[in-house]
Amino acid sequence: PIVDLRMPLRDAKQQVEDDLYYHTDTHWNHFGANIAQYHIMKAVEGLFPGKVKPTLANVQHTKPRDGGDLAQMMGVREHVSETHPAARLAEGCKPTQTPTEVKLREPHSFTCEGRELTALIFHDSFFTKLQPYIARQFKHSTYVWLMPNAKDLKHYVALENPDIVIEEWVERRLP
Repeated sequence: PIVDLRMPLRDAKQQVEDDLYYHTDTHWNHFGANIAQYHIMKAVEGLFPGKVKPTLANVQHTKPRDGGDLAQMMGVREHVSETHPAARLAEGCKPTQTPTEVKLREPHSFTCEGRELTALIFHDSFFTKLQPYIARQFKHSTYVWLMPNAKDLKHYVALENPDIVIEEWVERRLP
């Protein structure tokens, strides 16, 4: 199944006052990621009824941040700032990460006791905002910043033995 997030994000944009993307960045902020993760988890729930609980988190504005990737491309990142929202996740599972220290693009996993499913997730930079939400839905989830070929897919599936494999790619990265 493919989860096309364009319509849910457009609909949310009409219904909320907050921006779903940063003004100076191509990525969604936590307001947009919250909508995206909800619809992704609704699709997972359709495949595994009763095994996950899609919920929208409470997202609030926090401190400003420097400009994003668009500002960086223009060479003005340090000269602009914008609101940086953050999720206030409900009580419950607080996922533990292994290894505890990883560089941005290195594979890593989260464990969340009390959950049932395991997931293997191949992704790009858009998933960094989704990870705090998604990691709370799975007993074990592994994140690999890689567009897999058949060899990579076989390797990671054999290694992780997941219940579900999720791939997240921004449209401009699709072949």
